[in-house]
Amino acid sequence: MITYNWKVEELEWINRVSGLAKVVSTVKGRCEGTQDDHTCWLTFNVALDLPESDSFTDYNSLTEEQVLGWAKTTLGTNETSSMETTIATLLEEDLENGASFKHVSELPWSN
Repeated sequence: MITYNWKVEELEWINRVSGLAKVVSTVKGRCEGTQDDHTCWLTFNVALDLPESDSFTDYNSLTEEQVLGWAKTTLGTNETSSMETTIATLLEEDLENGASFKHVSELPWSN
């Protein structure tokens, strides 16, 4: 069984926007899949919509769970599911062959 763990690695923020301070604009992180002490991961970089003042959360009050929720919502169900499916395929390939292999993908801007 694969255990998935989504992690935030970096936040980019804007100092002042529409009267709000330190507004998160980009979430960078990765989705890890682990099975039998073997881990594969894919990174993500998500640009967020700017918040309305009534839904704004102060930067120092943010939680990783909340930020991951924003990132996954922006990615959408299909993309988050696709990332986990790709990780499952990579893990299956590696574990079937009994060794770890490096995986390289196309750069997102090369399409």
